[in-house]
Amino acid sequence: MEPVSTERTYSIGQVSELIGVSAHTLRFYDKEGLFLEPIRRDPANRRLFSEQEIGWLRVGMKLRSTGMPLPDVRRFAALARAGPSLSTSACASSASTRPACVVSSPT
Repeated sequence: MEPVSTERTYSIGQVSELIGVSAHTLRFYDKEGLFLEPIRRDPANRRLFSEQEIGWLRVGMKLRSTGMPLPDVRRFAALARAGPSLSTSACASSASTRPACVVSSPT
């Protein structure tokens, strides 16, 4: 038996309304691997978004608003998945990812 999670989750419609993007865009972002982890599903196979995933979506949308292309947002997500042990040289390896690395640097 799986443990019962008390974490708040949101449906795709709720996230769409909360963030201001279409459900179609959220599905596309999920399919393209733009989230840090695959979006969980309920028993009916509907997407369930956590607060962390909504926060990451906001980061991704902010990067997009700067003109960053989706392939670079995808690369940034891969860097974020790699964690803080990633060397600075990996961030500096591409001019297109450098701004993203600056955003993720600790203060």
